[in-house]
Amino acid sequence: MADRTRLNKLLTLLRNRRRQRRDATLLNHLEIIGAPELNGLLFWVEHKRLKNFRFHDRGGFAAVFQARVSWQWGCGPRPSANYALKELNLIELVLNLIMGDALLPIYGLTEHPMTGRYLMMMPLARGGTLESRRSNPIYSWENIAEQAKDLAEKLAKIHKMGFLHNDLHPGNVVYLWPHDPHLIDIALGSSIEEEGEPKGYYGRLEYLPPEIYIGGNKARVQASDVYCFATLIWQMVTGVPPRGDSPSAVRNNPDHLREELIPGMPDVLRNVLISCWNPAPAQRPTMESVHNDLHKWWCSIRSQGIKESYQNQNKTLFLPNTLWFIAQRQAAYQQEKDAKSSSRSFSFPSGSSASSGRFSRRASDITVYSPLSSQPLP
Repeated sequence: MADRTRLNKLLTLLRNRRRQRRDATLLNHLEIIGAPELNGLLFWVEHKRLKNFRFHDRGGFAAVFQARVSWQWGCGPRPSANYALKELNLIELVLNLIMGDALLPIYGLTEHPMTGRYLMMMPLARGGTLESRRSNPIYSWENIAEQAKDLAEKLAKIHKMGFLHNDLHPGNVVYLWPHDPHLIDIALGSSIEEEGEPKGYYGRLEYLPPEIYIGGNKARVQASDVYCFATLIWQMVTGVPPRGDSPSAVRNNPDHLREELIPGMPDVLRNVLISCWNPAPAQRPTMESVHNDLHKWWCSIRSQGIKESYQNQNKTLFLPNTLWFIAQRQAAYQQEKDAKSSSRSFSFPSGSSASSGRFSRRASDITVYSPLSSQPLP
């Protein structure tokens, strides 16, 4: 009932959206899933148009397939190309249509050729995810600036419309091309939480902000996305995930930051990480402010790069101390990873799950520390 109420509220935001030609076949399927209001905003692809259909990957919430698809919408046929086909989540579909270019686009619906389950058709992320790029980090501040400001712009648009992502981690940042990041799976974390225990939290522990450990998913605010965004940018530079969890980092690090600041990092990015990693949500900047800072930084680098191109030099490449730091962190991460894989026994706390690197549990199951204190909360 809660999901249906939420869906109805979201559908009202699409009432005045410009629509393409209505499709009777699509309307029939939309009525089955309870969303006829989406007719004209999507297209329907018959499963006979799916060629070389196969399993692609499994995310935290749904299986993803891929196929070569030829389809027609609007004025004429589109060329055949490879697309990702993800199991339908109606809330995700509607939110995607509301957000527009802030998220990876969803073009239409189809059916699984064997099971008949509904699938959402979207671009295939040829560049993988931020998580899959661990072994191939970017060694240019210009590329970091471009990708960081692009992600910040998308997240700022989501916040401006009154939403938050709820589940920012490197698996939810996908690349259509090597330097073209997009966000996926918006608000699915909150959908899971609504179905479960109100005092729990859901997500990747190493990417959760400190307030979630205290108040659970109910404590999520837009500033929580801001904290997670900074962690993603840190990983974009280093190529490895952060250590431990945010409460431990706040408690043990003298500066109370989520991670070590990267040597040789430009002042603009350094200030962004410091401000976004503030343990107090109310003291973090807005994503619009973060985007403005990163956009100015990128423009400055681009302007400088035009001058340097005539001198055959590039001052945006990482300095030796930055490369040394990255190498040390990558070596340490690989050592920890090898140690875990060599262990023969694994144990998970009651209520936890090792699936897809995610973790779901009740907040009452653990000792939680205040981000501003070393004392455990009652």
